[in-house]
Amino acid sequence: MNGEIIPSSYMIYRCDRATRGGGVLLAVHHSVPSSPLASPPALEILCVKVLAVVFCLVYIPPNASCEYISKLLSFIGELLSSYRYVVILGDFNAPDICWDTQGAQSQSSRLICEFVFRNNLCQFVDFPTHVA
Repeated sequence: MNGEIIPSSYMIYRCDRATRGGGVLLAVHHSVPSSPLASPPALEILCVKVLAVVFCLVYIPPNASCEYISKLLSFIGELLSSYRYVVILGDFNAPDICWDTQGAQSQSSRLICEFVFRNNLCQFVDFPTHVA
């Protein structure tokens, strides 16, 4: 199936969901050294080291529990402590975060917001990328 959508000159890394929707994929050209990193199977996260950079692709389902988000953020925190260059990408499903005021309505979104600021991370997307 990978070859149907991405040329064979790319290495495909995937973390598929057991249920409908979601999941993450990273395609890296074979000429670029890359290797997957272990991640907790209960989390929808894919981590791949590409040269000296670790790419973390994250999907948080809508209405994920605070416990789920805490586990995910704890794992990402370990990566930030272990690697110098980490890029975090994905869908955090936290539309109630206001990045201008650093505030959020829900407890789960506040956990994400606090983690971002505590770790001096930058949020580059400041608008909804999908409107249902």
